[in-house]
Parts: sequence; structure tokens; C-alpha cells
Amino acid sequence: MPRQHTLSLLLLALAGLAPAIAMPAATPMAKPYAVAGQVDLTQILAPPPGPEETKRELDTLLDIQKSRTAAEAAACIGDQIISVYRFADVLGEKFTAENLPRTNTLFMRTLATMHVPMEKAQKYWTRKRPPLVDPDIMPVGMVPATASYPSGHATAGNLMAIILADLVPERAAELHARGVLFGYRRVQAGVHYPSDIEAGRLSAAAIAQSLSQDPEFQADFVAARRELRAVLGLGPSEALESEDHDASTGREEKGEY
Repeated sequence: MPRQHTLSLLLLALAGLAPAIAMPAATPMAKPYAVAGQVDLTQILAPPPGPEETKRELDTLLDIQKSRTAAEAAACIGDQIISVYRFADVLGEKFTAENLPRTNTLFMRTLATMHVPMEKAQKYWTRKRPPLVDPDIMPVGMVPATASYPSGHATAGNLMAIILADLVPERAAELHARGVLFGYRRVQAGVHYPSDIEAGRLSAAAIAQSLSQDPEFQADFVAARRELRAVLGLGPSEALESEDHDASTGREEKGEY
């Protein structure tokens, strides 16, 4: 049997085993932070590329598709699920929801917050996914019904990486690299254009900046940091201790306890 045909059958089998995509909308119990409506990606991002650039991007996707291995396809299937626990390959086996209830709350609310501006932007631009434009694109796994631009996966991956890197600065480089890979696997899977992924990176930075100004997020962040570092066996660094002290002093000056 030809190698390409064998790979195609394998990809179809993997796709049949793929779980439903856990987009932020699939977490109804998570309450977005108050800043959710303050980020307007349609005012921050440039519009998606026009037809000529889109054609060049499709050619890039076809080249990637030709060299895509079965192992890469399996990794794409795994990263269909938007979950902070995909970063366990960086932070280790103790990095689980069961071990980290406060950390879990932080990221569930963060993803719910992200969904608000993301949904607005995707509905505004309505860019079609690559397989809907070029029938030669063979996607790995599910093709979401949402629009392609900006990429929700790339936004989520980079946003989670930004926050995790602040929680565990000792692993910042690896966490950021994993966040980038989380987005790139959507290109490997053939369900996003490279420009979707870049827009997701910019979206993540804007949302992270907005979250950093939210008092509820700040409180959840401090609680998650203490919990996560304890579970991972990391002591608080001097910089983190100083931040906690400054935050506590500020509350005392305002009469907040």
C-alpha cells in the first residue's frame, strides 16, 4: 500500500478518536473576569490577509502537509483540547486539576475571559478555514465551525504560557515555547493559516495585559502561584515574595484585609 495512502488512513483513524474540542465556551461554570469586554481585538489586530496572501499561505500548508508525520498528526490531535494541562509536558505529572484547584480556577476563568473578545473577532472577520477554501488540504482531526481568524488555539496557548511563565519564571522559556507550539500545531493540522496564529499571539498579549489590571484576577493569581509552586516543590523566589509583600502593604494602606 502506498505510504501516503497509509498515512491518510491513519490520520482518519486518529480523527475518529479525537474528543470534542474543549473551547472556552465549553466551560459554562467558569465566570469571565470583569475585563472580558474591555479588549476589542477588531481594533487591535489588522484584518486577515487578502486573496493573494491567502493563496501563498495555502501553498505553505500544502508543503507542511506533505511532510507531516504520524507522530506530528497524533500531537495535533492531542492539542485540539484547549487546556492548561497540556503544559504538563513542561511542568510534570503533578500538574493536574486534581492537585491544583486554585490554579484550575485561575485558568478556567482566564479561558472564559478570552472567549469573549475572541468570539467577537471571529464573527467580525468570518475568515474561512483552509479546508473550506482548498479541497487539497487534508485536516487532522476536527475542523471547528468557528471562523479562522484570529486563532483561538494560538491565543489560548500563548495566553496560558504568559501566565504560567509568571507563575513559574524558572521555566519561562520552555513554557513560552510550548505555547507557541500549541498554536503551530493548528497549522500542522491544516485548520489554521500562519497569519491566524500570529494574530493569536498578539491577541494573547493584549488579553494578558488587560487581565493584569483586574483585581479578581490578581487575587486568583497570587493564590494560584502559592499553590502551584508548593505542588511543584518550588520555593517562593525573592522577587515573588517582594511582590506579595508589596500587594499586602497596599491593601493595608487602603484598609483592605
